[in-house]
Amino acid sequence: MPYIFEHADVYKRAISFADKVLFLTEDVGGEDGILAELLAQEAVSISMRIAEGVIVEAEKACRRCIPLLNFLEKQRFMGVLTSAALRAEVERILSMLVGSPKEEL
Repeated sequence: MPYIFEHADVYKRAISFADKVLFLTEDVGGEDGILAELLAQEAVSISMRIAEGVIVEAEKACRRCIPLLNFLEKQRFMGVLTSAALRAEVERILSMLVGSPKEEL
């Protein structure tokens, strides 16, 4: 039986975002690997914090993704289009978290 949070659109979006980030970063090594791992951890953290009901921490994880995406784009780990698409996704998740009553999640 699914938990209530599993029905929330923001949770589904967070899972989708994390899945994309994990796919993109799964075999990265070297200096890019450190930043890619941090991004993957924060991406997963968003959905975990939603599940825990700690929405403020989910918002913080979203915000921490932004500079990591910026760094990875500047390091040419990902292209501008990929970075912009991921940024748009995390910004949408953040707006859903900030704009919804916390008890609904």
